[in-house]
Amino acid sequence: ESISGLLLHRVLGARKGAPVVLSLIYAFLAAQIGLTLEFVDLKPKCMLKFVVDGSSYYIDLARNGAIMSCEDLLESLHERFHFD
Repeated sequence: ESISGLLLHRVLGARKGAPVVLSLIYAFLAAQIGLTLEFVDLKPKCMLKFVVDGSSYYIDLARNGAIMSCEDLLESLHERFHFD
């Protein structure tokens, strides 16, 4: 990945960049509307977690901001690490 994906002004202009930079932007914007996002580091992937009505959801920044339920995340991890 090029360094331009890490530079805030370039990420904002291109609307794409390194997931860790995107997560900072998401978290900042969410805080402006009163939503708390938690950074989840699943090396090499990072996600953002938020809770609604006691249920956790995850924003997958590597998949264009796809929202995953806890069950979706567990299934993804099982596939990635070949858990039985």
